[in-house]
Amino acid sequence: MSSSSSCGISLYSEGVSYCASARIPMVYVNVQRGGPGIGAIQPAQQDYLQATKASGNGGFRMIVLAPDSVQECVDMVYEAYDLAERDQNPVLVLTDGVMGTMMEPVVLPPMKTDEELAACRAKFADRAIVGHPLGQQAFCRPGSVGDGQEKVNIDAAAMYETWDKDIRVEEYMMDDAEIVFAAYGISARISRAVIRQLREEGIKAGMIRPITLSPFPYDSFRNLDFNRVKGIIDVEMSIPAQMRWDVDYAVQGRCPVHEVLRSGGQLLTNDQVLKGAKEFIKEVL
Repeated sequence: MSSSSSCGISLYSEGVSYCASARIPMVYVNVQRGGPGIGAIQPAQQDYLQATKASGNGGFRMIVLAPDSVQECVDMVYEAYDLAERDQNPVLVLTDGVMGTMMEPVVLPPMKTDEELAACRAKFADRAIVGHPLGQQAFCRPGSVGDGQEKVNIDAAAMYETWDKDIRVEEYMMDDAEIVFAAYGISARISRAVIRQLREEGIKAGMIRPITLSPFPYDSFRNLDFNRVKGIIDVEMSIPAQMRWDVDYAVQGRCPVHEVLRSGGQLLTNDQVLKGAKEFIKEVL
């Protein structure tokens, strides 16, 4: 396991790609900061496309988990280890500088028993380098060449197709929603508070929060009742918007999509999101 923030994660990309090729389980955490480049050390959500579309060369994919609380940060790291071991593939937990500095109470999962740990070690004993005689080399070889490398990619593609079962999404107050917020991480927490305020004012708002950013919960957007839903508000700490690419792909122009954005370390506030939402709501309701 390792962790860094934004530009540090960019330096990881060759190693992450190597792990995907060599089928080495890896968990890493990106605590996003403002960019591009060195950018700002303040929080942002400007690494979405890097995380979900291009974490390294070769077109490999990873499961990407997006917590919106410190408790979820803890839970998802535990979960990421299990997913990485299951698939022998890198897994990313994508958070941001707000949660990276936030203090909240958490409940830790129970410790594994000695028997459970022994079973875990035995399951992957043939993959672990645990020592070797003097003079004997031990190393991890990434992939192959020619037809062998193509087979590596074919097998990986087949694995990616099984990930639909891992898709997780929160649908908040969506039963009668006419205005749908799309947000993840800290932006989802802000949006949730704004939705409650809009509900108090009689506006039927709800939210789709992707918990797995990859694979993305496209069906939650595709299956919306567009006779009822009048518009979607994409809330991100990124300029230009990045998750909106996936939202647009799912919606296919069946309703307007509006953006409420900040970036470069400038934090979204409840008031900013509420103001942007109300301006859009006047247009569509």
